[in-house]
Amino acid sequence: MAPSEKTNTYERGTYYFFDVASWRKVPKDFHLDYHLLEDRPALPQNLGGGGQAAAASNSGTQMPTPSTSAADLTKPPGSGAAGP
Repeated sequence: MAPSEKTNTYERGTYYFFDVASWRKVPKDFHLDYHLLEDRPALPQNLGGGGQAAAASNSGTQMPTPSTSAADLTKPPGSGAAGP
């Protein structure tokens, strides 16, 4: 639901919250001050060295990269030939 009032510093409106006592969503009037929100956390540059390359080597499948075409993925590994 869209806020009924929105400024540069806050928004106010009716929002749906999950009520664990009744196990359903219930509408509530809510006022959100933006300055009370936490800053976004900074993500580390290296999230464990995983990524697509590690996933591909672990699963035994090739992941397409900008230098790999879909046709290259149908060739057997180590094959330099374009096909039969």
